[in-house]
Amino acid sequence: NYPIIILDEIYQLKAGLQHELRNFIDDLPTATLIATTNYVHDVQDALRDRFDQHEVHHPARDDWAPRVKQILTFEGADATDATVSKLLDGWSGSARDLMRHLEKFCRT
Repeated sequence: NYPIIILDEIYQLKAGLQHELRNFIDDLPTATLIATTNYVHDVQDALRDRFDQHEVHHPARDDWAPRVKQILTFEGADATDATVSKLLDGWSGSARDLMRHLEKFCRT
């Protein structure tokens, strides 16, 4: 088993730390390093070159319906298709916003 390291918001690393991370990557060829960022162009080219890049798109509204239904069911709330649709109609934003929206619904 090889280690898996996840770095969230890699663009926030200062230039010196990005350089050190390049050295770290070169010295640990058996580790898997996953880095996330919304600002890929703020990561040094030499560091970016050490990663395979994959763009992940936000899920569409309808992609959330099965997860919303699962959460509602787990919470013992009304998980009918009509309720799920109504909840998703009242939401427009990020996954964090959706979770807050569901928590508020489940508390009432």
